[in-house]
Amino acid sequence: MSVRRATVDDAAALASLCAEVQALHVAAMPHLYRRFDDLAPVIADFRDRLGDDARASWIAEVDGVAAGYVCTQVVRQAAHVYALARAHLYVDQMGVRADLRGRGVGRALIDEVRAHARALALPRVVLDVQGFNAGAEAFYRRLGFTTRKHTMDLTP
Repeated sequence: MSVRRATVDDAAALASLCAEVQALHVAAMPHLYRRFDDLAPVIADFRDRLGDDARASWIAEVDGVAAGYVCTQVVRQAAHVYALARAHLYVDQMGVRADLRGRGVGRALIDEVRAHARALALPRVVLDVQGFNAGAEAFYRRLGFTTRKHTMDLTP
């Protein structure tokens, strides 16, 4: 397995990996997530992301085949009356092909994220996990992530 920084040439591979993750979200929450009937807009979005210096993405390959990906962006919040200034690296997207989970792909991607946060002198890596995704939550906990906030929903 190898992990490298993704480039615009990887947009189609990232979109394909993203489609698998998106399908899980659509199945669990069809009222919130769009089904990908056409990957062209997703590929275009990844091209934009990969051309943005404020964002960084990595792709993992197993035997030369795209196995997983992670996308990040730096988030900076100014100080205000209630809080101090703060900054963190936000994991915007992550996914590993279902048939390759449990082989260290996700861990290797998070290792790259940690190294990137350290290189940018950012004190935290933050991500969100949907409540239905217990497997992802357990994975992140095994890597040392802790819950700092709960977001709750109410349908009126």
